[in-house]
Amino acid sequence: MDYREQWENFLNPEVFKDRLINISMYITIYEMLKDSIINRLKDFYAMTLIGAKDLEGEEEYRTKVLSRHKNHLYASISWLIENGVINKEDKENIEALKSYRNYLAHEMSNIVFQW
Repeated sequence: MDYREQWENFLNPEVFKDRLINISMYITIYEMLKDSIINRLKDFYAMTLIGAKDLEGEEEYRTKVLSRHKNHLYASISWLIENGVINKEDKENIEALKSYRNYLAHEMSNIVFQW
């Protein structure tokens, strides 16, 4: 695509809108996946201690999950692998999704202009 076509596409509201929607949908879906991984595990610890003080479940979650890594996603993935919920291939797939999400988020203006 030459420079003129890039500008025409960039200035075309339909093309511009479609590109932004596609990028934002991918980023949103990735963030939903990340939140699901983190929050379901956190909820697991809260649910196993029904009737216990709220702080007990939170403390166990911190000790058994969050202590594994400073990043909550990586800590959760580590726990899930150790407990046989996911495997290393799943982790690699999540990493690939994250890498592409980061590319889209950080290069959005270039992507929208050059597609």
